[in-house]
This record gives sequence, structure tokens and C-alpha cells, in this order.
Amino acid sequence: MNDELSWLKHHQPQPSLPQALSLASLRRRRWWQEKSLAWLTLVSACSILLLLAGILLFLSWHVLPIWRAMSLSPDQQWRLPEGHPGPVMLHSDPYQQLVISLSKPASLQFWQARDGQLLQEYRLSEQELVDWQWLDDQRLALLTATELQLWQMEYNWVQLNQGVRLLPRANLLWQQSLPADFVYHESQWSLWAATEQQHLAWLDQGQVRLVSRQQGEWQQQLLPLAQQQALLWHPNRPWLLLADHQAQVQTWGPSAEGWQAVGPAQQLAHGPIAHWFWLAGSGSLMLVDEQQHSRWLLSLSAQAEQGLWQLAEQRTLPSEVHRVQAERDRRGYVLQHGPQLHWYYPSARSSIGQWAMPDNVQLWHLAGQNDRLWLLDDQLQLQSWQVANPHPELSWAALWLPQWYEGRAQADWLWQASASSDQFEPKFSLLPLTLGTFKAAFYGLIIAIPLAILSALYCAQFLPPASRAWIKPSVEMMEALPTVILGFLAGLWLAPLLQLHLLMLLLFLLLLPTGLLLLLLFAGRSVRLTALLNAWPLLAMCALLLALLLASMLLAGRVEQLAFGGDLILWLNERGWAVEQRNALVVGLAMGFALTPTIFSMAEDAIFSVPARLAESGMALGLSRWQAMIHLVLPMASPGIFSAVMLGLGRALGETMILIMATGNNAILDFSPLTGMRTVSASLAIELPEAVPGSSHYRVLLLAALLLIVLTMMFNSLAELVRQRLKQRYSGWQQ
Repeated sequence: MNDELSWLKHHQPQPSLPQALSLASLRRRRWWQEKSLAWLTLVSACSILLLLAGILLFLSWHVLPIWRAMSLSPDQQWRLPEGHPGPVMLHSDPYQQLVISLSKPASLQFWQARDGQLLQEYRLSEQELVDWQWLDDQRLALLTATELQLWQMEYNWVQLNQGVRLLPRANLLWQQSLPADFVYHESQWSLWAATEQQHLAWLDQGQVRLVSRQQGEWQQQLLPLAQQQALLWHPNRPWLLLADHQAQVQTWGPSAEGWQAVGPAQQLAHGPIAHWFWLAGSGSLMLVDEQQHSRWLLSLSAQAEQGLWQLAEQRTLPSEVHRVQAERDRRGYVLQHGPQLHWYYPSARSSIGQWAMPDNVQLWHLAGQNDRLWLLDDQLQLQSWQVANPHPELSWAALWLPQWYEGRAQADWLWQASASSDQFEPKFSLLPLTLGTFKAAFYGLIIAIPLAILSALYCAQFLPPASRAWIKPSVEMMEALPTVILGFLAGLWLAPLLQLHLLMLLLFLLLLPTGLLLLLLFAGRSVRLTALLNAWPLLAMCALLLALLLASMLLAGRVEQLAFGGDLILWLNERGWAVEQRNALVVGLAMGFALTPTIFSMAEDAIFSVPARLAESGMALGLSRWQAMIHLVLPMASPGIFSAVMLGLGRALGETMILIMATGNNAILDFSPLTGMRTVSASLAIELPEAVPGSSHYRVLLLAALLLIVLTMMFNSLAELVRQRLKQRYSGWQQ
């Protein structure tokens, strides 16, 4: 035998030189093809990983500024001219181009912020100032010993040789001589200015004198109070708040008979009020006493006997407060404790930042968009510090804990990120969006999972091959149907239909298991019915469903009339069950229709891939067809079925168009099937194109997107672990 092999080896015809070169070239070409495909596969896999890492890095980069701590950095400084009497107040224009100083000799100076150049100076009065107040960014009220003035600031951009410059101007709106018996007392005066009328109030030996300027004349009234310690006007309403030494606050307002009390007096602090002021929007009243500072909100639902103000929060003070300032266009505020400045925001549970000022600082002012701090020391030197605090309203507490917002009766989780008014208080709670996302996924999967898995089981194990050959592709083609079409049909056709026939749907869901049980019960006693079910199972099931649907239609009207007074929706609303037209039932039906083909296709492939001999072996040992399928086939196919369900969950979490068009987009904390929801994906699709890049709204939306990606990856990772465990557990069955 060995001799024959040796002979064949030596006598086998050898290829010629051209043939050898051709074979070598073919081998080299195949080697390059294999290497190219291997490298292409590796590059593609790495590209996917890099793309995912890039998306996570991009989102994280834009989300990290939310958690960045507040910081201050020096910017510029310059000195006021020699001989300047020294300001008693600092202010700034809305454009951060000017620094405004007010001096005791009733003079107003406008300084250029970048170099300290004096642009304009106005002599406001021949008398020295007694007191002063900024009513807003452009109106300044001045009080002298004999008159009251109201000045309006104007800012105009003009083209000069040096370039574009902001030129200020102060205009006297009106001035009025004070009544002869006016007595200034401890700076306790205030002004409320409107379009057609002005009011002036002051303390006269503990009593409150109120003067209204109407048609150019002053009308005086003495309020029947005594021992008042502080007063404050509401910025948007003609309300005067008066406080005594025990911090009993009484609100007064005009009426046809004169000024009268609005509601009863309330105890708003533990001791005498040291400072009180309004936050932006004039919906939050801040009070500071010797021990703590508290925020009070106007109670819109309060009755006269309950008081007008409700306590939202209280915080203990580290030390005595020397000066306060509310931030511009947002609800933050700054308190000065000795040389320390503390920044606060209502949505934060504690101080969001603090900074130690130099020891020789005499005046300070938070200017611009709350990002520049001006300091004036005892040497008349002005210092500018950049304040990096762009997102004070965002914190862990604001995103996940209940907050007490203006106009609400209690603390709640709310999502309302934008509005038309600049004084709007943004609400950035992510809990309603997260719950809405899981609510939509739950109701979609609760319909899709049983329908898809049972259909896959029937298609893989019971259908003839000829029927399976056209039914399975038909169901898979449903997956190509655009979800925008499903959302359109669900929102405009299905939602009104279900609202009209809600009771019929509920009765159908109750009659369906009952009808199936009765059918099986009679099938066990009737030979003909059993033969019919075995011969035409699909036709029998369709007939049963049609009969149950007709029965539900016939019973719905009578049941609604007898049990619910003729209107189920009204009956539910009267008992506290809110019913919305676009609700979770509509979303569940539309989402279930969209998710069923995905879950069905993977589950059917997993069940069909189980070797037929496994079920046949079980039936040979005495198991029925169903017993073999449940105890043998399903455990073997469970990894694939579980993967199909988790794939459906991932698609449900990221679904957008159906949720935009069929949910109502109400960000509420309610898991009821009769109410709508708002999901993370819908908020991203609706709000992200209109969000200002870099704003708090923009960063919160990107945080929600990052949260959605992380949740999806967590569920997919968990699903893969479970699938591997199931595969290891049942892999020995095939051997």
C-alpha cells in the first residue's frame, strides 16, 4: 500500500509554470480578500463602538455643566476720580456696558464698565437725598426732604468714531411736593407706580400714612393701624403689605370705600422682619428675620379666613443678614452674611454657592444676567468679578424631588420647561417624563407580548407549512408600516372611537376569557364541536370573537344606563377618575400593533428552531401536544423569546411618533389607563429643536436623552445576561 502511494506521489502530473503562477496569484488574491474582509469587519465593529461612545461623550459633555459648582473669577478694576463724594448705591444697565452710581448730593453718574470713563452725569435735585429705590431696571424713585421724583433711564446705541457705543439718558417722569406733615422715619417708605396712578406710603410714629396721586393731586389716608415696623408694595398689584414688630403681616388694597384689608393678618416670621423682597415674577415673597429666611407664595385658592400667603420653605441662617438682592429674570437671590455672599435658589435644598468678599468692600451689586459682580471698596476702587452660575435652577432635588412652585397648592413633580413670558418659572422635574415613558411601554407591551408570543407559538407548532409560508411574511411586513401612520390613526380615529365606546371595550375584555372557557367546556362535551374546532380552528376563533364583539355592543348601552347613570365617563369623573380622550388605552393598542410584528418574528424563529424530535420524543413518552410544547419546546425557545420581548421593550422606550400624536402629551404622575402621559422621546422631538443651545432647558433635554440611552443599555445588558443563563440551563437538552 505504501509503495502504491509513493508511486502515485512521484508519478502524479505536475502543473506547468503558467498554471503554477495562476494558482499562486489566486491564493494571494484570496488571502488579500480574507484579510480585507476581516479588517473591514473589525473596522465596522469598532466604528459602531466609537459611534456609541461618541454619542455618550457628547451628551455627557453637555450635561456636566449642570453639576458644576458656582465659581467667581476677577475680571477688571478701575478707580473713581479723586474728589468723588462716594456712591451710596450701585446699579447697572441691562446690556452690562455701564455702571450706575448714585451719590448723596442727588447726582447720578454713568460710567463705562470696561475702562471707568464717565459718560454722563445728572444733577437730580438741589437737595440731598433722604432715600432712594430702584423700582425696576429702568425706573428710579428718589426722596428728598420736600419732594418725590421718578426718573426713567433710556439706553440708545449710537455710531461714533470709536465704534458703536451705548449712551444713557435720565428723564424726569414726574415730581411732586410732599405733604406738609410728611415725616421721614427710618427709611420706611415705598412707592408703587403704574400707568395712571402712583401711591406713596410711610410710617409716622408707628402709623401708616398712604397718599395716592390721582389727576395730579395727592389724596391722603391714615390706615387704622399702630406699631407698624415695615412696609412693602407688590410690584404688579396695588397691594401694600404692612408688618408689625411680631411679624404680623396685613395686606391692604384699594376699594370703592378706600383702602381696606385684604384677608386676615398672618404670622410670616418668628421675629421682626429684617429684610423682605420679591423674587422675579413677583409670585414669591422672601422674608428674612434674625433666625431664618422663608419663602411665601400667594395662595390663589385661599379664602379670606385662611390668609393670602402660604409657606413654601424655611431655611436657617448661618449669621445675621446685612444685605439682600434678588437675581434678574430668575428666582435666585443673594444674602450677605458678614463678608460672605451666599447664593440661594428655591429648588435647591441648601445654598448653591458662597464666596468671601474682601474686607474693605463697602457696596456690591449683582449685574447683567446675574453673571457679573461689582464691588466698591473704601478706596473708591471698583472691581468686577465674573460669576459662573448658569444653571442654579438645576439640581438633583429639582430634577427628582417634589417642588413647591408658584401658583400651586402644594409641592409637586411638574414638567413645564418654557412659556411666552420672561417671568415664567421653569419646571424641570424628570419624574413625570420617566414615568410616562414606562407607562407607554407597559401598556404597549401588555397588549403586544401575549398577542405576539401566542401567535408565534401557534404559527410555529400548529399551522401547516403552506399556511405558515404566507402568514409569517405577512405579519413581518406589518413592521414596515410607518409609525406616523399608526399615530395619526390612533390620535384622530381610534381615540374618539374608544371614548364613545369605552364600556363596550371593557365588556369585550371581560367576555373574552369567559367565552373561551365556555367554548372549551362545550367542546369537551360535543363531538361535532370538537371536530369543527379541529378542522377549522381559525374560522371558529374568528366567529367567537365576532360573537363576543356583538354581545358587548348589545350589552354596553343597557349596562351603562343601569349601572352608571347613562354616562360612564361622567360617572368616573365624579368619583375622581380622570378620563382623557387620548389615553394609555389608545397608546397601548397603537403601540401593541406596532410592537407585535417585531416580537412575533423573533419569537417564532426561536420556537421553530427547536428540533421537532424533542417534542416528538415527549409525545412518544405519553405527553400531549400541548404538554410537550409547554414543558419541552418553550423552555428551549425561552432565550430567543426573552430576547424578542426585550427588543420590543427597547423599541417601546424609544418610540416617538405614536406617543406624540396619541398621548395628549400631558406630563402627569398617573399610571391610570384612562389618562395620557408625556414621554422622554416625545419631549426630545417636540422641544429640542426650539431649545436654546446651552440653556438649562437644552441641557435637561440632553440629560433626559442620556438617561434614556443608559436605561435602554441597562435593560439590554440585563436581557443578555438572562438569555445566557437560560441558554446554559437548557443547552444540554439538545445533546
